[in-house]
Amino acid sequence: NILESLALEKLIYPCFCNRARLQSIASAPHVGEVVHRYDGHCRHIDEEKVKTLSAEKDPSLRLSIDSCDIEFTDRWQGVQRIHLEGALDDYVLRRGDGMYAYNLAVVLDDIAMGITEVIRGDDLLDTTGQQIYLYKTLQQCLHSKHIKVPSYGHAPLLIDSISRPLIITHFPNSNTLLSFRQSMPFRIN
Repeated sequence: NILESLALEKLIYPCFCNRARLQSIASAPHVGEVVHRYDGHCRHIDEEKVKTLSAEKDPSLRLSIDSCDIEFTDRWQGVQRIHLEGALDDYVLRRGDGMYAYNLAVVLDDIAMGITEVIRGDDLLDTTGQQIYLYKTLQQCLHSKHIKVPSYGHAPLLIDSISRPLIITHFPNSNTLLSFRQSMPFRIN
């Protein structure tokens, strides 16, 4: 189990924060205030407190980030530099209800399928640094040379006249989608 391996290496930790607490630290800042991220509240909870809190609530599991800079070259967006800050950027790998988080799911799925190139919308560009960090963490934790960080391409999204991303659910039937595709003034290569 991947999470057990990460726990043995002390690379993840239980987080008992409820939604209300997380929303309060992530609320929109007022003019002049700093944008808030997770504050590392549960990062250094001792074992006794973990046992006590675990009896009351199933924790989420957060990846313990070491502060670092992630750099990669995106096929369409060029060189990207993302700074991850320890504690502030610790992100959830598994929620308290047992659901696996997006970043863990896509990274493990891509590893299992041997994906070497990820092409997706530019709305997901911001999560790429977290995913690359997870790839590198898994490489080290599992001592695996078979885990390779893929290359990335984040394509601009197609948007409608009021700047909403066009998604398949905007088309009520396949005829509407087909007519849209035929009327597109350009192709995406």
